[in-house]
Formats: sequence, C-alpha cells, structure tokens
Amino acid sequence: MFLFLSLGAGMLVLGDAFTASSVANTVPTTRSKDEKYWEIGGTLLRPAQSTPIPEELREALYTNTHTVETQEELGRGVFVTADWRKAWHNYESPPEDPSLIDPDTGFAEYDVTDIEGTLPQDLVGTLYRNGPGKFGVNGERVQHVLDADALVIRVTFPPPSTNKERRVHFRSKFVWTEALEKETEAQKFLYRGTFGTSPRGWTPIFGDVSRKGLNEDPSPPGNPISLMAGNAFKTNIKNTANTQLVASKTFEVKNCDLAPHDMAITENCVMLKVNALTMNQGAFISGLKGPAASLAMDGRAPVYAHIFPRPTAAKQFEPFQVELPACFSIHFSHAYEDEVTGNIVSFFSGWPPSDSKDFLGAWGGFAPDFTQISKTILWRLELDPNTRTCVSMNVAP
Repeated sequence: MFLFLSLGAGMLVLGDAFTASSVANTVPTTRSKDEKYWEIGGTLLRPAQSTPIPEELREALYTNTHTVETQEELGRGVFVTADWRKAWHNYESPPEDPSLIDPDTGFAEYDVTDIEGTLPQDLVGTLYRNGPGKFGVNGERVQHVLDADALVIRVTFPPPSTNKERRVHFRSKFVWTEALEKETEAQKFLYRGTFGTSPRGWTPIFGDVSRKGLNEDPSPPGNPISLMAGNAFKTNIKNTANTQLVASKTFEVKNCDLAPHDMAITENCVMLKVNALTMNQGAFISGLKGPAASLAMDGRAPVYAHIFPRPTAAKQFEPFQVELPACFSIHFSHAYEDEVTGNIVSFFSGWPPSDSKDFLGAWGGFAPDFTQISKTILWRLELDPNTRTCVSMNVAP
C-alpha cells in the first residue's frame, strides 16, 4: 500500500501500484525544455546515463503519464533526473489553477477530491510534512536547497461517518519568519544563508544578479568584491534554529570548535556527537562564503561522543567523552539505556569514513547530486558508561 500526494493538483492515490493512463502511440515532435534531464538519475555507484531510458518511459515523459510499475520494480532507487528536479521546484500554483496557492505565503486549503483506490477505514488522523518550499525571491533562486524557506503541509483524514461523505482536507503555508517577511517586502535577499545564499553589495557598480527564475539553475554567486561588500562582518544568519532551555546546568564541551548538530536523550543521559570539522573563519567573516561552505571535514579523523547527566537523572555523574571510530554523524534516531548491561545504545544516520573534505557541497546548486553524496548508513553505537569506552559501532542490523 502506498500513498501518492500531488500538492498542486489536489490528488490522492492509494493502491498497490500506479495504474497508468494509456501511453500515446505516437511521440510528439515538440520538445520539452527539460528534455536534457531525461536520463536515469545517477548515484554514487551508477553514474548518470549509464542506463538508457526505456522507450515506454520516454513516451510517458512526452505525454506526461505514468508507466505501470510493479511492487518488484518499486523501491530500487531508479529515478529520472527531470522528475528529481521537479521535487525541488518552488511551491506555487499549477498553470491550470493559478489562484490555488498564494505566491507570497504558500497558503492553500482545499478538499482532496481526486482519489484513486479505496481510502482505508482505519487511516484516521493528520499527516504533517515539512521541508524546503520557497526557493528564492523575485526570480533569484537560492544557491543551496537547504537555504530555502520552509513549507509545512497538513493532510487531515477524518474518521468514517455514516451521515456524510468522508473528505480528506489539505492545507499548506510557508513558515512565516521575520526574515522571510522582510525579503518578501524588499523583493531581494537581505540575509546570509547557512549554505551560501547571500545578498550582493554595491550593485550600482557591479550590477544586479541575473534573475533566471526560481525553477532554473541558480545564478553564479557573484563578484568576490560584491560578496564582501554585502556580507563582510555580518553574522546574523537567516532562519537559524531556535533553542529551548532544557537543562538547569551548564557544561563545557571540550575539543569542540563548532556547536554539535544533534543530540540523543535517554532516561538519565544527554549525548552529543562532535564531528571532525574545522572552520575557515576568514572566508566566513569576509563574506566570501557562508558558514557551511566555510567548513572542512576530515572524513578519516575520529569523532567524539560527549555524555552529560540529565537534571532528572537518578544518579548524577561527571560528564565524560568517548572517542569513536571515524565517521560523520548526521542525526540520531533514538537512544536508550540497556536494562541488562546499563550500556548506552543509540542509533544514528551518518557517512562512513571517506577522504571527502566537502561539507554538504553536493547538496548545492539546483538539487542534491547523488553522484557526489556518500551513501548514508544507519549505525548502531553502544557505549559502556562504567569504563567510558566504545563497546561497538556497526551498521545497524
């Protein structure tokens, strides 16, 4: 069973496989502007265009229809680059319904009326999704997809009723931050983004950026002097995360040049992971690069886990750190204390050891490039709090 949701068209599909419209027998002579991306998308292990597009799929691209896919074919990681790029298009109204989505706020609200298949009786509740949605301003696209403003969508599945028809309801809106409001009013970038998007300075001298459209490749970053003029010594980064007070004590994280990216919490412990990252302060302060682009990682260096007691811990203890094998930790999924051994067990997503020095650069440009991104692995980490050592760190079973 799967659920397919088309945000713009208000379409909901439920079933075991896509049921296709009939594919046209003749191929139109007109060409799509994104036809150059009609290729089987590349990955780290399979470069782009190494697998030719089947003729049936090519005809489906011309006719904008779905080919039939069986359960055996789904989930193999095969995708078309053109479709992948559409996933990173700006959230906006479709041409056939130009007033559906507010272009400034991303607000839309409607009942999903186009449903294929049968809505399960026990599918009740609310589904939320969030991620990048507004990819620029006034025709200028962000330099990196993770600099985009956030979009939240909500799909509500009401309980079955004998009195009225069951209506699935959709609603969406951009996360309306102060920075987004000011940039919408100014119709240009005003703030430095975490991953490289930034305003330009002295535009009367160097000229404004070429505004190719939010669904086109971003323009080059710009003249270095213009970047420095617009961003030097500005450390107010757009849409930085807000933090809440969760502890009543202050601890020092030793050997940590940068704030840890994520944490895991057990009944008695707080765990932080510190990756092997260094920052080029000169490139950041001068305005030539954003904070993330100023980072360099050492994929062969050990990383460290820092363990702190929670204020509510049954027994307080001195914080400690444990050296771990080389990797790059992205996010924790969960952690717990083993009832038998007392060991701290956590699961996290991350990259294996590598010689890469780049930090999330392959996620830049129009869309993430899987030919450059290391494979992401779910790891299982077990620490012994008594000996303060790493028991094991392996690929999760």
